[in-house]
Amino acid sequence: MNERIIARKPKTQTQWFAFDLDANTNEWLAKQLAETTEVYDIVRRIKDYEGHNRQGYCISFDMVTLLKSSRGQFDFKFKIYKRQGRNGQIYPADFLDKKNKKLTVKKGDQTIVL
Repeated sequence: MNERIIARKPKTQTQWFAFDLDANTNEWLAKQLAETTEVYDIVRRIKDYEGHNRQGYCISFDMVTLLKSSRGQFDFKFKIYKRQGRNGQIYPADFLDKKNKKLTVKKGDQTIVL
């Protein structure tokens, strides 16, 4: 039997980066990363899509969601960036800053906001 083997391109993994904008966020983030069992990298310098050098942490998506949910509670100031694969430029993770749009429906004289 002549079987054909197809080589698949490996999936690229998304890397997440957190760049703190104040001391309070930096302290909390360093504490959270120290308590986890995973290993995280402190990024010394990495260029973003505009060519600016940034410094921060390489984190998991779970930490991204934890930061996002804690933003309002602790008044954290940070930016999240991402990149596909191990090399390349980083881009802002815009979906974290988007707010849900309200849907308005007009029924006769009434306006209903969903």
